[in-house]
Amino acid sequence: NNAIGGGLFLAMEPVQDLTLSAHAGYMVGISSNEKLNFSNLSVQPGGVPSANVFQVGGKLSYRFLPNVSGFVGVNYDRYLASKQFGPINVKTRVNSLRGMVGVAYNF
Repeated sequence: NNAIGGGLFLAMEPVQDLTLSAHAGYMVGISSNEKLNFSNLSVQPGGVPSANVFQVGGKLSYRFLPNVSGFVGVNYDRYLASKQFGPINVKTRVNSLRGMVGVAYNF
């Protein structure tokens, strides 16, 4: 699948040892090769599937030791794919919301 996209990442340190970061991005499918191979038989169903991805998220990180920090964040992903089968257009959407929490070693 060939795609083009872009995004934005922002980070700031409003007070010492506290970092806020956010990101957003979008990628759109522009072409793909769809082929099914069975031994010596190759089938191309025709019609180019389309796939798009939107991502957004944010994270808060606090450095509580010189080399150790804790963080909490959230990410949202939206996947959309569609395929034309003759007169029928089939669409698939997947929405994913993920939380994260952890400890990081900084070097």
